[in-house]
Amino acid sequence: MEEAKGEPPDGGWGWAIVFAAFLGFFISTGNVHSFSVLYVAFLDAFGESKAVTAWIGGIFTLVLTFSTSYGVAMAKRFGHRKTVMAAGVLASVGILTSGFTTNVYQLYFTFGVLTGIGMSLAYVVCFEIVSIYFKKRFPIAIGLAMAGSGAGQFVLSVMTQLMVDWYGWRGMLLIMSAFTSHLCLSGALMRPLKTNQPSQIYESPDKIVKTSETESGCVNTIHGIEDKDLKLIGDESAESVFMVQLESKPVPQKPSRTRSRRLKSYLITIYDFTLFKEPVYIIVCIIGIGQVFGTISTTVHLVRRARDFGISDNIGAYIPAVMGLAQLVGRPSFGALGSIGSFNPCIPYAVTLFVCASSLIISTYTRTFTAQIVLLSIYGICTGGFAVYKTVVLKHFLGNERIGQGISILLHVQGMASLFIGPLGGWMRDSLGVYDGFYWLSGVCLLLASVLAVLLPVVKRSSTHRCHKGNVEVQNNVTSSISEKLIIQYTTTV
Repeated sequence: MEEAKGEPPDGGWGWAIVFAAFLGFFISTGNVHSFSVLYVAFLDAFGESKAVTAWIGGIFTLVLTFSTSYGVAMAKRFGHRKTVMAAGVLASVGILTSGFTTNVYQLYFTFGVLTGIGMSLAYVVCFEIVSIYFKKRFPIAIGLAMAGSGAGQFVLSVMTQLMVDWYGWRGMLLIMSAFTSHLCLSGALMRPLKTNQPSQIYESPDKIVKTSETESGCVNTIHGIEDKDLKLIGDESAESVFMVQLESKPVPQKPSRTRSRRLKSYLITIYDFTLFKEPVYIIVCIIGIGQVFGTISTTVHLVRRARDFGISDNIGAYIPAVMGLAQLVGRPSFGALGSIGSFNPCIPYAVTLFVCASSLIISTYTRTFTAQIVLLSIYGICTGGFAVYKTVVLKHFLGNERIGQGISILLHVQGMASLFIGPLGGWMRDSLGVYDGFYWLSGVCLLLASVLAVLLPVVKRSSTHRCHKGNVEVQNNVTSSISEKLIIQYTTTV
């Protein structure tokens, strides 16, 4: 993708980008949340156990989250537009082939792997493209874009059940395949934006080496400084600490070392594991695992639990639909709230997690359709809140340059968790005969996540304080090294 000049426009074509991201979220996450309807259809069609059938959703979520890093890398290499259009083709083919499967295990590949990869490539790019076009209005922009998830859940949950009734689950998948191809329209709207971004740390055999601070204030390791003449040439950006230039010619690189460097550079564009040096990011990942319990309980098992409560499938399909409508209201509302005030985003993040946990636990004691609608509407509104503030919190702590990697690796962690949490819910239902135990477990995990969200600013201040001491030592060491080499150079010249 081309690089550009100027600040994010915070408007203009950016609103077309918001619409494109809205459509991308509508299709990608709408399909995820409507899986609870498909789950019942697959149970009836193949007669497998709930745990075995739940693996379809588990694999789908795992692949969706694990492929996001490749979406970030592809967006950097080929551009956001081409990446999302390719995602639309792949996801459409995956759903199309799922309509011709004859057992659950084939669905593991067609729906779980192929469709999951396609949806993931579009999902993470929608986050990144909005963060590129918006800065001051980012909370409201990402809130409006992510409202597509709620709208998709509302529309697709009802339509999926209706199409299953009218055309059967195979016919429904054929129609959904055609609809999913509209991801190509979403990608076509993603016009590249040229931005001036601060140069990042890099390592190469040329003459420039520098150190810079991370968002937490830590100084990155200095690469390439050998016993050569060094010349201090000053700061390049506000985040830079030192830049030094090697006065001698580059050292010839062996072919094996060059290939190793290229492989290392490629892997860094996909997996930035230095994020785990940030204590705040580790806690956000733990919070993300708690969120997976809530997501699985309300996407995979919700309609099946409604059947246990004596609610028919046709009526039960309206529960995730209404929850999606609540998200449609909640996401832009919480986004607008984040744009109005300058408060710490960790507070509403924690509050929404707490309310979601309470709603899930209380829902185990109220078994009527009306009570489920009320409680899961509250859950849907607050889900919209913590989904928006999860992104805002990552941008707050990691910065604009690392938010794409931050989201993708977080989704990796959540994907690994979902691979086991989905079947765990089915196994607990088979063992206990009810879903109450699993919903209680999900609520407790969300409660713990809300407590950790409150502690995020404390952890941030603590890690920044420790790293500040390290910065002073590194700066002194670099200055001493430069001074010694300049003295040696002067003595040799004289």
